Amino acid sequence: MPTKQQTVDDYLAHCTPEHRTVLMALRKTILALVPGAEEVISYGVPTIRFEKKMLIGFGASAKHCALYPLNPKVMTGLHNEFKDFVVTKGSIQFTPDQPLPELAVHKLVRARIRDNRQITKAKKSKDSKRNH
Repeated sequence: MPTKQQTVDDYLAHCTPEHRTVLMALRKTILALVPGAEEVISYGVPTIRFEKKMLIGFGASAKHCALYPLNPKVMTGLHNEFKDFVVTKGSIQFTPDQPLPELAVHKLVRARIRDNRQITKAKKSKDSKRNH
């Protein structure tokens, strides 16, 4: 994958047609779940930012595609959803021939939104206590 892509569309344009097709479908699914999300390139891959926090990323390598939850804790309780895929600490790997199930992606994205909101709430509470 060439580096230094400036936009998600640039990134996808440099993917193989097979990877591009499955990543565009994944992107569409995620964006439909997260109204108001912003697309950015972070660490060289397309990343969805929501409420000023990085939410989830996705990308392609030579042999597979990956979804990056950006917080491995959210995978707790979701392992059955991805049991047919290679799951590492930081990614869920899949191929165009075996894309991620849409329902599993929905559950993961919702879990990440809850996770980000809990982190924000905890930080605000901590900051409030520190300022008193």
